[in-house]
Amino acid sequence: MNDEDDQTHLDFTRKHARNSDPDTSKGAAASMREEARKQCDLIERVLREADRPLIFEEIGDRCGLHKTQVSRRLSDLGAAFRAKTTGVKRPTRAGRPAREWVAI
Repeated sequence: MNDEDDQTHLDFTRKHARNSDPDTSKGAAASMREEARKQCDLIERVLREADRPLIFEEIGDRCGLHKTQVSRRLSDLGAAFRAKTTGVKRPTRAGRPAREWVAI
């Protein structure tokens, strides 16, 4: 299987900008497609290599992505059935509940 085959179930063509957004926002959203693919691959690899389920902060710590980037990509990975939540929540450093994630 090549890299393109691995990505066929992730829909990076979906819109990340509203119809009412300016052309510059639409262009920025389109330019992120490849970066989003790379971020998803990185996060999935971190989840596969982890010895336990991880919350978004722990994933970001391990791969160097900002927690907001991780959260966005976890949504994509979940929709593509490449990652899922365990049903367990643990506190973040700020004490807020966060879902644990594992690779599928």
